Parts: sequence; C-alpha cells; structure tokens
Amino acid sequence: MRAIPLFILFAWLVPAPVQAEGAADFLLMGFGARSFALGDGMLASEQDASAIYWNPALLARAGWRSAEAMHAESFAGAEGYDAFAIAVPVGTGGEAVSLGLLRLAVDHIPDTGNFRFDDNGADGLPGTHDSGEGNGRWDPGEPVTADPSAVRWRSDVEWALLAGYARPLGARGAVGVCAKLVRQSLAGQGASGLGFDVGAHWAGPAGLEFAARARDLTSTRISWDTGARERIGPSLGLAAGREMPAGPQAHLKVSLEGSLGRWDLAGGRSEWHAGLEYAWRELIFLRAGSSSGDAGFGAGLGLRGFRVDYATRPFHPLGASHRLSALARW
Repeated sequence: MRAIPLFILFAWLVPAPVQAEGAADFLLMGFGARSFALGDGMLASEQDASAIYWNPALLARAGWRSAEAMHAESFAGAEGYDAFAIAVPVGTGGEAVSLGLLRLAVDHIPDTGNFRFDDNGADGLPGTHDSGEGNGRWDPGEPVTADPSAVRWRSDVEWALLAGYARPLGARGAVGVCAKLVRQSLAGQGASGLGFDVGAHWAGPAGLEFAARARDLTSTRISWDTGARERIGPSLGLAAGREMPAGPQAHLKVSLEGSLGRWDLAGGRSEWHAGLEYAWRELIFLRAGSSSGDAGFGAGLGLRGFRVDYATRPFHPLGASHRLSALARW
C-alpha cells in the first residue's frame, strides 16, 4: 500500500510538457442539467451516475442503480455536448462502480489554409527582405487572396470514457477514484490521453456535508499523432453544503465550493461555485446558481424514480447555453 502514494508523488514530479490552457477543455464542461443550474459545484451533483464526473466518492452514498443522459447546446447551436453514465452498487459493503461517456462536437469549422498569399513578409511589400519574406508560410501583414472554393470544412470531435469506483470509509465517509481515457480529433489529426480524479465525501450532522476532489491528480497528458504533447495539471476543489427543511414536504439545499485552477496548484486560477435548490415532494424542483459569476437557472420534474431537468445560462456573450438531462433510479 505504501507504493501507491510513492507512485503518485513520482508521477507528479516527473518533468512533463508545457501545460496548455486549451488541452481537453471539454472535460470541464460539466455533466447534467441540475448541476449546470446550480453553478457546477461538486455537491450540486447528487449521489447518482453523474457523480463519476463530479466526485466519484458520492457513488458510495447511493445504494441504488442509476443512469443519466444529457444533451447540451451552446453558442447558438454551433456546439453540441452529450454525456451518459450508469452507476451500480456492488457487494454488500456499500461499494459502487460506474461508467460514463462524454462527447463534444463542433461541426462546419472553415479551414482557410489553402488560400493563396503573397509571401512578402510582414510589411506586405516584395523585395524588402523583411522578417517572414520567402519563408513559405503566412505571416501577419502578408496579403491573402480569399477564395471561397478553397475553403475546407472541418470538425472537432472530443471523447472521454470514464470508469469509477467508490467505497465507504467509516460510517460517514467515502472515497472514490475515476480513470479518464481521452480521445480528440481535429482537422484530420488525433490525440489521446489518460488521467485520474480522486474524491472524498463526509456526511455531517444536521444535513451538513463536506467534499474534496483532486482532478488530474498525476497530470493528464495529451499526445497528438503529430508529435505535439499537452498536459493538464492537477486542480483541487473543496466544497460544503447543507440540506434543510423548507416547509411541509419540501426542502432546501445550499452548496458552496472553491477550487484552485488546474494550471498551477501553487498559484493558479481560482474559481467559486454556488447553488440553491428548492424541492417540493421530490416532484418539483426550482434552481439557481453561479459559476464564478456565470449565472444559471433551471427546473426539474420528477415521478417515481425518474426525473427530467432543464437548465440555462442566458447571459454568455457568445449566446445562451441550454441543457436537458434525464435521470432514472431503480
């Protein structure tokens, strides 16, 4: 058992390629309309199948089978994002396993790389021998001849296969791990990578709960078939939440999370997530939240182990985002 923390420490310290902010960013897009409305906090997730994405430790709290599917559209429909997961308890000790699949697709991306240009350098004038003249590639300032017939249309498709395991830790605690296999395809080029998330959860008294999650714990390395490599650095998130009565047959859940950005644990970008949900008889749900100032709203309708959720974030400068998801428990 002592070899496990030594392996994690070794993997963290081994020199890696420079981190890229755009590397597999779709892994940060969330899972489920409910969580989207509640600000993308890990405790905005429930103890169901989507927990494999938010915090795998929550899988050990369910005690039932569950499956969830989601469809999302952003930027006026230009981007499509889909997710599916299933979770199943195993054994008699509260353990659970889960599988999930994420897919992001952006179609009809114009590739203008075949446009003709005058290789005259940055000043655009021939014979001046300035920087970039005659180097065989386009540099800013060089005249370009736009030719609609030379436009090639490309697609960006990104996948992630998730596999999770969770187990109780004492009467109130739980721990979990999620392995992520990533595959990307852009303009005829492909990339793949592997990463790991770990999480912990503790159920306190009076409806309180606390959680911690480390994403990309050993860094997720993305290798392109062109030889280029990217790395997603570790991130750390801490969350607290509370569920409390809110009248006859109703309850209110509040969640709050802070996280340190994935690019640099020692001083990277920080984020915060907050959500508020009102539920009446587990039939009607009203939600509002914010992810670092990006406000979201949503509602849900449940009946006998099945629920449909809708969420939107209407104020994004590139257009509103919408999500629809369905959850089944049995």
